[in-house]
Amino acid sequence: MTDTGHYAIYRIEKISTPGSLAASSQHMARTRPTPNADPKRRDRNRVLVGSEDPEADVRALLPELGSRTDDGRLRRRANSVLAIEVLLTASPEWWQSSSAEQRREWLDRSVEYLAEAYGRENIAHLRLHQDERTPHLTGFIVPLDDGCLNARRWTGGRAALAAQQTAYAAALTDLGLRRGVEGSPAQHERVQRHYGALARPVAEIDVERPPRLLLDPAAWA
Repeated sequence: MTDTGHYAIYRIEKISTPGSLAASSQHMARTRPTPNADPKRRDRNRVLVGSEDPEADVRALLPELGSRTDDGRLRRRANSVLAIEVLLTASPEWWQSSSAEQRREWLDRSVEYLAEAYGRENIAHLRLHQDERTPHLTGFIVPLDDGCLNARRWTGGRAALAAQQTAYAAALTDLGLRRGVEGSPAQHERVQRHYGALARPVAEIDVERPPRLLLDPAAWA
């Protein structure tokens, strides 16, 4: 396929405290002021996995603090990463030139990528935001590894993130999307910092999906 210069965008942010979980959840659910979102388009947002309360969805999967597995391993430490916030989208220009079918494929493949990368059972919440200028998929992953919180398995340094970005882009190549320059500062941009870029003016575009995709990750199995 001809190089379009359109990029697959994948960002993560570690959520380590109840306060940061609450703040991110409120932004995700639009229960706090969101200057870069259009209230008139809020009804176009869609919960794909979980409920209307992202924080509650995360807490439902979290082990109790100090609890242990049958073989004595600590399931959740005081300093454990509670969740990984994810944000997946594409270059603003891609949304202008893509077809409705391509946008549906982008969403389906993005959800499936997260399921394969983290395990369906670890996806606490996924939501499609369409009230900002650039549609994007966002949500929370609870990083459970054999029953214990272990975010390092997925976020252990820049190499781990780079590998995820490469794999995500590879799943979207035939949609006209490619990976950004490996090692560039933009490739390691955090989720919250990236939200500002989503407000850049592009055409208002919807990703056509039913009101909900899946409510229970367990139903995927």
